Amino acid sequence: MNRDEPVPVYRYQIMVPFRFVYRFNVSHPVPNTTGPEWYRYNPFQCPALDNTKDIPLSYALFNDKGTNSAGYQNLFDALLDSMYFATEKLGGQNIEIIVSESGWPSEGHPAATLENAQTYYTNLINHVKGGVGTPKKPGRTIETYLFVMFDENQKDGQSSEQHFGLFYPDQRPKYQLNFN
Repeated sequence: MNRDEPVPVYRYQIMVPFRFVYRFNVSHPVPNTTGPEWYRYNPFQCPALDNTKDIPLSYALFNDKGTNSAGYQNLFDALLDSMYFATEKLGGQNIEIIVSESGWPSEGHPAATLENAQTYYTNLINHVKGGVGTPKKPGRTIETYLFVMFDENQKDGQSSEQHFGLFYPDQRPKYQLNFN
């Protein structure tokens, strides 16, 4: 996969569980709830980021100039639109998607630096608040939640998993972000 190709969301491994979850949610709605679907998205966890030849870091950090041949300027929009295409393919044309978490670690991987994390969060905030939307859903504010408030220094897994926080465990901020 490279940045000039659409994101391959219809792979069997992805679509089978997604189809089950989507159909279960549609056929078993929570009573008195007509809310949107929630989507967890962390571009850093995309395996392609280990191959910056195919997906440049600038594309993941919202720093690309211009669009690729599929009409995308950043990985966030491409992955979010892939979820819209997948829900439509399964019959959910009017499903609104909320990004329930998105973030970038500050340590634990060559691309996980304080500078890259601050760049990602700053550009993500500006992008979702800007009302530009995505190529598939233009002119929209994208409801998005940042992952996560504090580093989780006791969390198991890869080292980078412990360093997604906007603050260190002792509550010191890692960098300044503007939410206005």
